[in-house]
Amino acid sequence: MTSLLHKIARYAKVTVILIFGVLPVHSQKLIIEPDTSMEGGICTGGDNVACVIISAPKELQLQFESTMDTKVHIASVEESGASNIYTLHFYTGPQYRGRILKITSQTSLTPVALPLNLTPKEVYRYYVKDPDAGIGGCYLRMRAEGIKLFKMAHYHEAKLRYELVKECSDYPEEADIDNRISNIDSILKYRAIADESFDLLDYKAARDAYSRIIALNAEDEYARRRYAESQNLQNQSCNRYLITANSYFKEHEYEKAKELYEKMIDQNCPRQEWAHSQLQEIAKIESARRQQKTVFTYEVSRNLPIGFSVGGYKNRKTGGYFTLKTNPAFFNMLRSHYEKAVRPEINVSGGTNFRPVKNKYAPVWINIGLGYTLLGSYYYKDDAGEPLLYEGGKIPETFNSSPKIYHAVSPEIGLLGKVPLGQEAKVGVALRYTFQYRFAIDPDTQDHIRPTMHSFGIGICF
Repeated sequence: MTSLLHKIARYAKVTVILIFGVLPVHSQKLIIEPDTSMEGGICTGGDNVACVIISAPKELQLQFESTMDTKVHIASVEESGASNIYTLHFYTGPQYRGRILKITSQTSLTPVALPLNLTPKEVYRYYVKDPDAGIGGCYLRMRAEGIKLFKMAHYHEAKLRYELVKECSDYPEEADIDNRISNIDSILKYRAIADESFDLLDYKAARDAYSRIIALNAEDEYARRRYAESQNLQNQSCNRYLITANSYFKEHEYEKAKELYEKMIDQNCPRQEWAHSQLQEIAKIESARRQQKTVFTYEVSRNLPIGFSVGGYKNRKTGGYFTLKTNPAFFNMLRSHYEKAVRPEINVSGGTNFRPVKNKYAPVWINIGLGYTLLGSYYYKDDAGEPLLYEGGKIPETFNSSPKIYHAVSPEIGLLGKVPLGQEAKVGVALRYTFQYRFAIDPDTQDHIRPTMHSFGIGICF
């Protein structure tokens, strides 16, 4: 009887162990998932070797067995926060087809089998976790959902998942969630800039912004499609800039050509070297033209054979000029040779000039100014003391001279043309015509002053 009771007790103990010891072992199994936090890479273990990288919480303490290898080669074990990272090296080839890696831990969890179909130099990443606790619970699940949504370009939903991850009880201190949220914020900012630039036809700015999005998420199909559209439309704009700029250059519309060549450079268009060379050519031409803005002409008019005019004639801004005209009688008067000073005259004027039509077919400027005219006549007294106007000839020595001066205000208008001697020449020819109308300051003397005067000038521009 005692022996029977001992047998029953022994069987009961075995049953309890099976129920409460063995069954839990088979009800809780390690979980292995692909690790998508980092993809790609090249295995450096050898030409015919593949790398399998497995991350797991430190408390699991993993061990490995292979159906095709006598011993699994563990190349390294590194610690990263609360995790261990195992790097395994496996030879590849047809003879290893059907290989299965068995992963066990020092805990009571059931091992997991991982089929391996490896190719040389490839890197395969996995994460092993405890189904109920540790870093493999809430954190990994929510993080994986966020990564999936991010790759699908559902950025607002992905950001929400990442924010919820931070509330998980198993959230690790070394997690990269804040960095992932920051990337999403950057992408949303770049997308707003890119879409607005695209709508405003600024395809360079749109392309640059879309490229920044692609750099953060290469699987964003929307950004990739709009990047290609921006590139294509920008190339079309660049071709238009090039054709139009070259046309302006041939027509000597250098300012318009310069603006378009600068746009080509700013938009990072093809043919950058051509645009730079054309801008240098325009700079040379404009430099030569700027050196020809000063004009000096010799002036000739009726009874005023001596004169000159000098001024600054600019291409796009107003300038000024000064003119002086006189006759030999004026110089004789200054020398007190009164017998030769028949109607001495001097005319000074000044004003502004501008270019009414700014193109190569009309290198003409208009002068508008105001002048002053001084005219002298000499009277002589006869023996009776009566005045006599001297009109020329020999003056009797007994006569005494007495000058009479007349004044007039002389508004004028004229034209000046410049003829460059070449695109890069520093000197050109200038021709000038001026019409002047004279108003006597004393109306009673109007008959003594010629009412109009035409003058012509020829000179140089430099």
